[in-house]
Amino acid sequence: MDQSDLVRLSVQCPELDFPISLPFMKLSQLHTERLLSEIERVLQSYEQFVLDETLEIELIHVSLPSGGIGKRCKYVDLEKTLNEKRCFLQIQNKDDLCCARAIMTAKARLDGHEKWNSIRQGRNIQGELARKLHNKAGVPFRRCGIEEIKSFQRILDGYQIHVVSKEHFNAIIYEGPAAEKKIYLYLHDHHYDVITAMPAFLSRKLFLHKM
Repeated sequence: MDQSDLVRLSVQCPELDFPISLPFMKLSQLHTERLLSEIERVLQSYEQFVLDETLEIELIHVSLPSGGIGKRCKYVDLEKTLNEKRCFLQIQNKDDLCCARAIMTAKARLDGHEKWNSIRQGRNIQGELARKLHNKAGVPFRRCGIEEIKSFQRILDGYQIHVVSKEHFNAIIYEGPAAEKKIYLYLHDHHYDVITAMPAFLSRKLFLHKM
């Protein structure tokens, strides 16, 4: 497991009315002392509690993907989907900045940027905007996961970033604070592309945004 992955511990026993559970947290934040402290807090109401073979400890692990490398589609059907649905802007990059490139490309589309065609075609300006985003957010030039996207989100007032993950059955795995302008990223095979139309992506006529 990666230190940035999310984990949750749950302790169950027939003598307890409810399981003793820790909230989801980074693996690096999970310590024995934290679990024992929570157990001690709950067991104050169970003076006769005895540890025995009926005790069960459950660990839930959620892997948080990251992306950055150039597009590597392992499945022909994904490539076909990207080409046929016409609701994607595919990011072609040879660096580790596809996340920032996708964000700035989506932003340029929403803003009606005067150099939009050059940006969507992956010209030099796309990389320049991506590097500026990294510098402004204080994020090193590297592959980006959810934590880095949160840093980007903090400096993009008026925009709400969403990350849809292929590895999580096309579910939204990150959603920034509500804002008028919506940026949708598609994370697949460690690479980010831009979703330009969520209804088309979901094969629906209507897609409702949370406000």
